[in-house]
Amino acid sequence: MLIRAGRRRRPRSAVAAVGVMLSGALALFVVLPAESSIDVNPLITSEAQVIGVWSEAHASLVLDRNGQYVCRGRSCGPLAAGGRWSRSGDFEVHFAPGTSQPAALQVFRFVSYRNRLYLAPAPEHPEQWNPELRYAQAMAVGAP
Repeated sequence: MLIRAGRRRRPRSAVAAVGVMLSGALALFVVLPAESSIDVNPLITSEAQVIGVWSEAHASLVLDRNGQYVCRGRSCGPLAAGGRWSRSGDFEVHFAPGTSQPAALQVFRFVSYRNRLYLAPAPEHPEQWNPELRYAQAMAVGAP
């Protein structure tokens, strides 16, 4: 009778299964804290809280008290250079670009992430929404 010396090899499928479980657990650990800190229904008690400068990497957006907005930068996109803005309900803001061409109304939503307000494009299907945080509130001007 021959006895083989050395370590017994584990089947590759068992090693692969353990690897998949560990990577899945790590992904769950990393994703959950980030998602749990997003508030898609932040408390905004007045327009004074949202008037001011909002920014992203390649653009800045200024919301004025008089319902006008100005967007400057490469990534303003469909907001164009400016137009009118208004709140709709508690969480949405509508942007009507003031261009010479008829422009579609742009709908964004206020979102809070780590206690900071953001503007995110509003979802067409809220139940499937994963907020894209676009403009971060840089400076509120209207707060008392």
